[in-house]
Amino acid sequence: MLDRKHLHHALSYLVAAAALMLGSGSAMAARLSDAALASGDARLALVGYRLASANGDRCDAPMMITGLTLHDLASYDRRDRTLVQARGLGRGFAVRAVVAGSAADRAGLLVDDEIVAINGRDVTALGAALIRSRATYRRVELFNIALDTMLRANPAVLTVERGGTQRQIVLAGDRGCGGTATLQPGNAVNAWADGRYVAVTTRALDVAAADDELAFVVAHEMAHNILHHRASDGCHASFFPQTRRKSGIKQAEIEADQLALRLIARAGYDTSAPERFLRRVAPARWADLSITHPSIGRRIQLVNAVRDEIDRARIEQALERQGYFGSPMTGEQLVVQRTPETIDRPVVRMSSDALFAGSALVSADPFVLGTTNRLIAAIRSTSQLAPSDADRMSRSLILAAM
Repeated sequence: MLDRKHLHHALSYLVAAAALMLGSGSAMAARLSDAALASGDARLALVGYRLASANGDRCDAPMMITGLTLHDLASYDRRDRTLVQARGLGRGFAVRAVVAGSAADRAGLLVDDEIVAINGRDVTALGAALIRSRATYRRVELFNIALDTMLRANPAVLTVERGGTQRQIVLAGDRGCGGTATLQPGNAVNAWADGRYVAVTTRALDVAAADDELAFVVAHEMAHNILHHRASDGCHASFFPQTRRKSGIKQAEIEADQLALRLIARAGYDTSAPERFLRRVAPARWADLSITHPSIGRRIQLVNAVRDEIDRARIEQALERQGYFGSPMTGEQLVVQRTPETIDRPVVRMSSDALFAGSALVSADPFVLGTTNRLIAAIRSTSQLAPSDADRMSRSLILAAM
């Protein structure tokens, strides 16, 4: 279960690992895995940012996300602080990582920059009492909340220390929805959401080898946050919930899966990835899934139904941009309508079974083949459509035109 105590512990573990990476000799040899941990953290941050920013309009009160991963003295146990202080970390909030293409990246913030003021207000004393013997991420969270509040009103002017000198950087956040993704050490393939954060275990990160699959895991948890499932069922939402949960969890999981497909589609990820991930992971979690989730077959059926809806909408958008009008018609597979005014650019109407079932259609209309080729070109030119989806659509259209 993800709660703030465990979340802060996990985040502190990550930054402590980063501190140990600054060591040398046996310390470095003993913590080689920390480099992989930092790499996984950066990968998750990129996927999370891409999902949250692409779906910023889905929240009534979106967060202002920056793409910054920060650390401070309170993030480390006392025994580790000398390492980060030797690297120049003071009582401000230093940049540990920047998501490529994020608001922070566009603003020019760099790794090791230390933020000491926001809009002229000193932040080095913020939460100073939290700098204790044990590591905690609470002080960084306080800073992030303060920064989010300011960015909701206007871009913020950050005073940054870099290379012994101070400079001012203007930061304008991006609207984000779904929560902040963070990595949590763990040997189980799992993920959680608590309304504000999404935590993914290191094992889940390893199993989701492709970013498209990882995006589905993160999006599923973001969907729980967006749909307020934690507030409605009184517990933490989870990709693989524990068996002792309310009966309504199955419906919540269905809703989260369905919205997750729309979230990853909006962010440009491959919508066929969820099926691959579910088929690979489900056998290992059969006992939990059988009680808390729909069957694997049903779950795949539901996500693919949403995928087909998304594909149909994308095709219609592609045709409209190319001067065509796609309108699925019940009982008909492919209709080409032409008049003297539209002889070169006929109006094409398609039904879902012609596109998705690959049913053959025999047509004597001489314009069908040429029109289909133009449809294929239109679909391939659609930036929102993944190459694998475009190929699948093209094959279906070719079959329909034969």
